[in-house]
Amino acid sequence: MEIEEFEELMDMLMGKDLPDEITMQHQPQLSPKEAFSVIWFLQEHMNILPDNVEQCGICDGLFDSHCGGFIVDGTADPDDWHRSIGVTQEMLKQNDGAMFCSAAGDGQHWASVMEFPT
Repeated sequence: MEIEEFEELMDMLMGKDLPDEITMQHQPQLSPKEAFSVIWFLQEHMNILPDNVEQCGICDGLFDSHCGGFIVDGTADPDDWHRSIGVTQEMLKQNDGAMFCSAAGDGQHWASVMEFPT
């Protein structure tokens, strides 16, 4: 399943435009986080969808974790970049599993946690 198909499912769950050949009498109107919760359930519990697509914690966009993105590992020591901006081991533990589609999202997350401008 391609990322575009996940995005189409997200759009349907959020009440956005459907493909021309599809009509739906009672289309859901979920928030981006609620819509991804449905996808997550189909990935992790039902094993219906592949589990490589994740949702960015900053922009709510989807990304393929096999091709990119950043996931906070709370068991790891901070790398040089994270140490340079003041991220501690405790902060990594508290944010374990946070996901971002880009390095910019990773930076924005830590800026918001530490309350300094990006």
